[in-house]
Amino acid sequence: MFNWIKGAENTPLNSLLSSLKDMLDFDEHRILTKINIPCLIIEGEKDFKTPKAVAVSMHNKIKNSELSFIKDATPDTNIQNASEINKIIEKFLVKVG
Repeated sequence: MFNWIKGAENTPLNSLLSSLKDMLDFDEHRILTKINIPCLIIEGEKDFKTPKAVAVSMHNKIKNSELSFIKDATPDTNIQNASEINKIIEKFLVKVG
């Protein structure tokens, strides 16, 4: 983030505002329906940064997706539950071959 702010110092204001508007207007859910390869979504049950409903919505929009929740996991799921995540990923990779 600091590097972005530092780089913004030399960027014209209208360019910065245009970039910020594009970021705010971006609808990632539109893109999700276009994904046509197997996908694995792993979510912590107690992840307050990405609500459970968002993960379910993503899963419903991506064909051939699999959704896995890690019990009692928070936003740092990948660090706190690395071995469980590795098992989920390995099982998924074996399944999709």
